[in-house]
Amino acid sequence: MQLNIALSVALLATIPAEAYKYPEVQFANSNTYIEAFVKIPVKNFFSSGGIQSVRWLLQDSEFPRIGFMVDWVRLNFGKPGTTCVLEVPPQKGAEPFYDQRNGITNPNETSFFTLSDYTPLHFLRIGGLPANLTDAAIALLDILSHHEAYQELRDLRTPGALASSGPPFKTDGEANEMPLMHALFSGFVVPLPGLRDVSTDFYQAKCQEIIDDFARADLSESYEAGYIGIRKTLATAAAALVAAPARGYYGGFPRQELSRTESVYDTSKPEDVVAAFQDFLQRLVYDSLLDEVFAKSGATEKLEEHDLLVQAAHEYMLVILASFLHYILIITPEGQTMLAMVKQANALVPYTAIRSTLRIGNAATMINGMMRILLTKMTFNSVTSFLGITNSSDAGWNLLQTIIWTVVNWDTNTLKQRAAEIEKSSDSPSRAQRELLKSYVEKDRLEHEKCRARSEAKAEPLVVTILDEYGGKPLSGEQMPLALDYLSIQVSLQDRKKITAILCSRQPDLLTQAVRECVAAYDPVIRALHKAVDLSGTVSDFQAFLDDLLAFAPSGKNAVTASVGDFVRILRKHQSSCHRFIHQVCKNGPELSSWYKEYAGSSAAQFRADEQKENATSSPAPVGGAGKLTAALETAVLQLPEKERGQVLEECDAYASYHAHLSSTCNADMIFEAEHEPAPKKLRRTFTSPSKAETSEPSPTRPTPGPGIFLRTWQAYLNATPITPSQPGGPVRFGGDAEVITAGRVPRSGAAKDAPAKAAEDKEALDAPKCARTVELLGGRFKEILREAAKGHPARNDE
Repeated sequence: MQLNIALSVALLATIPAEAYKYPEVQFANSNTYIEAFVKIPVKNFFSSGGIQSVRWLLQDSEFPRIGFMVDWVRLNFGKPGTTCVLEVPPQKGAEPFYDQRNGITNPNETSFFTLSDYTPLHFLRIGGLPANLTDAAIALLDILSHHEAYQELRDLRTPGALASSGPPFKTDGEANEMPLMHALFSGFVVPLPGLRDVSTDFYQAKCQEIIDDFARADLSESYEAGYIGIRKTLATAAAALVAAPARGYYGGFPRQELSRTESVYDTSKPEDVVAAFQDFLQRLVYDSLLDEVFAKSGATEKLEEHDLLVQAAHEYMLVILASFLHYILIITPEGQTMLAMVKQANALVPYTAIRSTLRIGNAATMINGMMRILLTKMTFNSVTSFLGITNSSDAGWNLLQTIIWTVVNWDTNTLKQRAAEIEKSSDSPSRAQRELLKSYVEKDRLEHEKCRARSEAKAEPLVVTILDEYGGKPLSGEQMPLALDYLSIQVSLQDRKKITAILCSRQPDLLTQAVRECVAAYDPVIRALHKAVDLSGTVSDFQAFLDDLLAFAPSGKNAVTASVGDFVRILRKHQSSCHRFIHQVCKNGPELSSWYKEYAGSSAAQFRADEQKENATSSPAPVGGAGKLTAALETAVLQLPEKERGQVLEECDAYASYHAHLSSTCNADMIFEAEHEPAPKKLRRTFTSPSKAETSEPSPTRPTPGPGIFLRTWQAYLNATPITPSQPGGPVRFGGDAEVITAGRVPRSGAAKDAPAKAAEDKEALDAPKCARTVELLGGRFKEILREAAKGHPARNDE
């Protein structure tokens, strides 16, 4: 077959690896009488690339030929696992399209093709990539998106970071430093019904300014605090949540045949539940399942009346959500703190007043009443302003800000008491040493970064660095742990002051202004909801769910730790209220449901792998590699020197193996409560302190994480967080160390202390490959590739 379009062929040699070092091109010419061939090493092309012709390759050979016609060409390689892509551009110098390239898929088979002697050959990629290009590209996308997502979130600590992102934020014209988050934010957040109607001022003068205020505040790092705090826990969770859709957005969700021809799934079998969810996504992205689900939800609120595919996929999502709740509230070191904070906030919510207001028939009056409950500032000036005696002012706090202050400062007294205990201890640092530690907290960002960097480089406790840097006397061995605790308490107290100053005391009050503007933009949505749904009943349902969830907080000396199965049962108990809400929206709010169905459809379409739309495959393995980034990522790897390329590929292989192991483990753990045990009885709502909180009787199961690769990704972020050494000479600790996991700002006891410690025994999350070399070599290039992808075409580096 004469080839006049781009052609890519790759073949793994069947000869021993040591036979020859460089790939060879094998040409052959045959007729009735003779058959001959010639092997030509392509070492020169490996280094230089470029377009050459068959005639040029053969001109110095002793190849017996008839009119320089070549019957076939074969590529041979000297090292198993190495590939060579031989390309024939459609015209000289033209870059072939991505769908005209094809990596090796059957390494044990020989590929032949016929060429004219004048056909130009372009050795774009020779050597270095593993035989399965798809796995390598997927692993590379996972590794780099994992790093990029967290890095972009961490960059928000720098004042003015959003000015280097992109619209809708105010930018300074510089290159987009947050291409991944900007793509997802623009594609999935900005188009949300209601939010799409806010003004540019909402993003630029409200949200951007508040985020910059937090950056300028220079809040403490986990390194200083000595433990993984709530901000770090939530930030890493956000990074994992961003990285997951990012991989789908860029890599695409390949179109495949459904796992079965008939929609029959057994929710007691993990393989059926996992297969159902994958089939659910296939039909959601490429078929009309979204329309069917909306239509069925409008006809019934009963899950069992939906298609079996939807029921099984629902079970998958329920278990994953239960695993997430269990992980953040039970497994993470600060889970108990978060439960206590939520309980404090829940006690301040005026549910009765909210339900009464939501029952008001007139939507405008209802919205106005809710705004008064949440945003009216309780000061003397607010009363006189309401009566028209004085002008309105931003002074004072409203209910929303009061709740924020209570949540942020719920343990302030405990911290102050602990600081007083340290000061009175016989092993306490001296007064002068304590003053130096307190003065460090007040210093600027540059001083903080300098001390942290020096402490980490010398592997010495941060308190030692601070005292040495600012002229303090050295600490004794007995003083060291108390000094670390004292510094941790001081940075925690300082953080609370800064956070409440920004959200509660700032003038002008940007938070209240942002809430008002957001509610105004959502006015059509709220009116439609008010007409379609019993909002008062919905609030009661939410309150009941929250009460049951908070009752699982293990506290007290003899408390038992909740398991993932307990959270599964809680969600099963309350899922009917969620189904009822969706049913009411779809049945009574056709315009409202159409807005969200349109949004969901356009969002799902962004995960389509365009090049695979017409070529479905029944293979369970993903196809298409890294989607629209595959070519750019492969090129970036091949442009690395041989040694560095090998390091990257080795880390990709390790990551791919780890990911495959996790997928198998998570799938096996997918089923909980196959017998559908009843949920615990509703517990009485209490407003007691955490030490006296009532709990249900959760099962005494060891608190191991539930299924979900997302959780392992999240844990990898936490495990990589550096923490100050606890002893002179180090080492620098990390978030995955047992000593760090059991640490915290509030002393723990009983099961509350044992739960994270037992979770630390599970080495699965700690075994995740670091892939630091890949990030070092390709992290910057990946950001450039994302910038180019945002312009409508993947970045390329021509050879």
